[in-house]
Amino acid sequence: MVYSKSWEAARRAGDERAEGMCLNYLASVYYRRARYDDALVVLTEAIRLRRKVGDGAALSTSLGNLAAILDCTNRWVEIMQMTAEASSAA
Repeated sequence: MVYSKSWEAARRAGDERAEGMCLNYLASVYYRRARYDDALVVLTEAIRLRRKVGDGAALSTSLGNLAAILDCTNRWVEIMQMTAEASSAA
């Protein structure tokens, strides 16, 4: 998968901003294939990286994506938390 290879290249290069971007896209692929558990794993790492590098706009995007995945898995309380954080991160 292209995003997996891109993520590996970004990780080897030490580019955490690019890693976060690739992981966010990879989570999107998993989401579209209804692989929600896999999407949550990689998106959680994308969020961690985006917090670390201080990219508020990208963090907001990833948190919004997380809310969509949580919606598909009926995790309503967590959706409210992510939506609030996404709004303040932008």
